[in-house]
Amino acid sequence: MGRRYAQAVQRRVDAEVVAIVDPFSTKGEWPQYEDCATMVRAQQVDGAIIASPSSTHAAFARELLLAGVPILVEKPLALSSRDAASLVTLSERVGVPLLVGHIERFNPAVWAARDWLREGRLGDLIAIGTHRSGPPPRGNPGETNVISDLAIHDLDIVAWLFDRSPRALMTWVRPSDLEGLCSVEIRMDFGNASGIVRASWSNSERIRTLRIHGSAASLAIDYREQRVFAGTRELKTHQRDQLDSQLDNFLAVILGNEVPRAGGLVGWAAVELAERAIHSANEGIHARASAGCG
Repeated sequence: MGRRYAQAVQRRVDAEVVAIVDPFSTKGEWPQYEDCATMVRAQQVDGAIIASPSSTHAAFARELLLAGVPILVEKPLALSSRDAASLVTLSERVGVPLLVGHIERFNPAVWAARDWLREGRLGDLIAIGTHRSGPPPRGNPGETNVISDLAIHDLDIVAWLFDRSPRALMTWVRPSDLEGLCSVEIRMDFGNASGIVRASWSNSERIRTLRIHGSAASLAIDYREQRVFAGTRELKTHQRDQLDSQLDNFLAVILGNEVPRAGGLVGWAAVELAERAIHSANEGIHARASAGCG
């Protein structure tokens, strides 16, 4: 993911990559440093993107915030809600922007669906369902699980579309998947409506779908293609690379021209939901999952 961010920045005319922090490599087209502190002392840095292994996010973010560097942290913001909360508190205390890479919040198809929802075209919201699958992260997948890696995107989007956190959730996991948490179904209770998030690590296919059901109409969204359908009718969306839109917002926040569209509070709330889902799975509040790790 770090390379994708670097390439996206290099395509721009209003920003450039000046350095990379990678303690495990000295190869690359930009100056490289073993730690953030050394980089900040050696380079004039206007902002930093943290796209390292999830287990390092909190430490790197804390170091850069204390150095006064605005940051965009790839999701998850941290691996625990306690660490996420401390980063939000620190960002507010030192007055340094903290953004989180919840990239689906920059998906034009999701925005089109959200507009329909807010305009009342769907009637009463009944249910939202998502399905997301893809290969496990490179490196050491044991550092994370499919909830923190994939499902966290949709936990955030479902809560955002409902405009509130679920009052309860339960995670269904096949007994064979408990140890690695590689395939889950998370059911979210919103009172008179529900959300279902399905996620799995699979090497065979990459799926990204979202469906919203209301009393008057339903929408089907393809995250990857940025397409939205109301029945057989396709809604118009202004398609654009989500990473570019996210960087637009990050740079505008650095310049003081915009507020974060996915700030620290968003990241913290998503980590809390993921933490609740993981706790549900680990405590045995589970039954069957519909998919396994391929």
